[in-house]
Order: sequence, then C-alpha cells, then structure tokens
Amino acid sequence: GGLFVLAPSASEYERALAHLYTLNRPEHGKGPWWRCYDGSDQEFWRSFYRPLYELPLRYHAHTGLEMNASEWRAIRLMHNIQGFRAVYHRIPHFARQSIRFFHGDDDDVKKMSEEYKM
Repeated sequence: GGLFVLAPSASEYERALAHLYTLNRPEHGKGPWWRCYDGSDQEFWRSFYRPLYELPLRYHAHTGLEMNASEWRAIRLMHNIQGFRAVYHRIPHFARQSIRFFHGDDDDVKKMSEEYKM
C-alpha cells in the first residue's frame, strides 16, 4: 500500500493504457508466459514510472510500525492498513488523536466499529 500522487493528464492516460496493453504479451522465443503481470496497481505503476520516488517515512507511515515518540511526532501522513488493527496500541495516544479518516461515504463510517475509528 501507499500514497501515489498523479496530475490529471490525457496524454499520460493514453501512455498508461498503451503500457498496460503491453503487459503479459509473449516475447519471441521466451514462451507465452515470459511476463506474468499479476494485475496489481503497484506492479503496474512501478513498471510504468521508473524510477519511482519513494516518499520519506513521515509521508508514508502505517499503523503497524514500531517507532519511538519523536518519530511518531514527525509523521504527516498515515496509511491505515486494516490488517494492522491488532497492533493499533503501538500508536501513541497523541498520534491517535490527530488521525483523520477519509472514507467513501457516510455509510462506510456507520459500518465501522468504534475500535476501528480509534
């Protein structure tokens, strides 16, 4: 998971589609399954944009990290990964208080347990 930022662009969209259509095409002499694209967005973007700029941890932290308080204070963006719900206790209280969730709609929020909302 992670944060990915794109600027809207018709030409980049067309270029990305062309790249997508080239994935999993067999190359001469290498057999039909020489390439094996798994369909994930991360694999696609990593193959399309090379090299990728990796954001510093403060812009790409997740709720499963074990860090000291000074590192948590430096966090500016947190990726909430549902699979790490069992380790939310690692996040210091001061950091949990500043977390804001962004969801698809009000129905999503209503379905969330209080524990998940933190």
